[in-house]
Amino acid sequence: MDTKASIKDIRTAKVSGDIHKIANELSELASLIDQSEQKEMIPLDGLAQTLKDRRKELGLANQEEAAALSSVSIVTYRKAEDISGNPTLKTLKAITEGLNLKIWIEKC
Repeated sequence: MDTKASIKDIRTAKVSGDIHKIANELSELASLIDQSEQKEMIPLDGLAQTLKDRRKELGLANQEEAAALSSVSIVTYRKAEDISGNPTLKTLKAITEGLNLKIWIEKC
């Protein structure tokens, strides 16, 4: 019985060690994922250029296609991309979601 108990203890210790090792590896992986998901912050005055760049990255032929994807009028989209408008957060959200971008507000 002692031998069986010892073997069981050894197996339990090995499994416990494996679980600990896996937990450490998962923690390291989560840290790497967090680092890779850090987003580049773009100042508000860089928004127009970001929209232009993203439209081109997506292979959209023109602003009309971007507006359609964003469910906003072409005039509204043009103003956002040309910095001639003052879009609401609701409009910015629609445009950025249409172009598969995210916006967020962060406390200074």
